[in-house]
Amino acid sequence: MATSENSVIEETQLTVASKPKRLKWTERMNSDLLECKRKAVILTPSENPPTLCSGTKKGYMTDMKELWDDMGYAEIGLSSQNLRDQAARVKRTLGNVKDTVRANVGCGKGERCKGK
Repeated sequence: MATSENSVIEETQLTVASKPKRLKWTERMNSDLLECKRKAVILTPSENPPTLCSGTKKGYMTDMKELWDDMGYAEIGLSSQNLRDQAARVKRTLGNVKDTVRANVGCGKGERCKGK
């Protein structure tokens, strides 16, 4: 029975060891992702949009994924949905930063401007 227990422990260790780690997004990765999204959104509604083998138009998420993979990030293995979600998070965060900066421009010592 000891060998049976050992194999179960080894399988468990392999499963735990092969669990994917959380991806740490760098500024460069986020910048590249937003650039891919910008290009994909421009390509999608164009007169000659990219098409699938069946002849149907590709969506911007598919185009964004292909551009992302072409930039050398294919080995990370993110899905088009993961990329869309991250692009939305980055865009939302950048929007919040812009609003904060805009609200505080001209104010000293980090205080909010009154009346703005």
